[in-house]
Amino acid sequence: MKIQNVFLSVLFLGSVMFFSSCGKEEVEVIVDPTLPQGTFTLAKTGSIVEENGTKSKGSVTLGTDSKGTQFVRF
Repeated sequence: MKIQNVFLSVLFLGSVMFFSSCGKEEVEVIVDPTLPQGTFTLAKTGSIVEENGTKSKGSVTLGTDSKGTQFVRF
C-alpha cells in the first residue's frame, strides 16, 4: 500500500510539473517597416526603359498603405 501511495504521489507531481511547464508562451510579432501594412493603394505606375546601352529596364509603382505610409517599389 505504501509503494502504491508513493507511486501515485510521484505520478501526480510529475504530471503537475509537466503540464505547468507546457504553458502557452507569448509569441512576439515582428512587423517589417519596409513592407506595406494592410491594404496597398496603387497611385501611379511606370516603366524604366533602357537608354545609352545601360540594359536597365523594369517597372516602378508608387502607392500608400492603410497607415498612410508611402512606398516606391522597383
